[in-house]
Amino acid sequence: YGEQVIDGWSPVYTNLRAKIQPQQTDVVEEHSRRVARITHRVYVATQVEIKEKDRVRCGDKQYSVVGVKNAERIDLLTEIEVVEDPWPI
Repeated sequence: YGEQVIDGWSPVYTNLRAKIQPQQTDVVEEHSRRVARITHRVYVATQVEIKEKDRVRCGDKQYSVVGVKNAERIDLLTEIEVVEDPWPI
């Protein structure tokens, strides 16, 4: 019981062409502190196999995947819904 501990991450895809668009910012309580929870939508020009709990990194920012749309479609861009790692406010 408790949170899963992961020692490290291994990249599956690198240098993908993508567009990251902020969607919403909420202030939430997390571990007894207030943090900004910022959601984004990532549009990827290439078909990728990605699922919830995967991570996306762009520069020095990291995001947790919370949903994926259109991954199986070849006529639409894959949309990856992500949450930016929270930071205290």
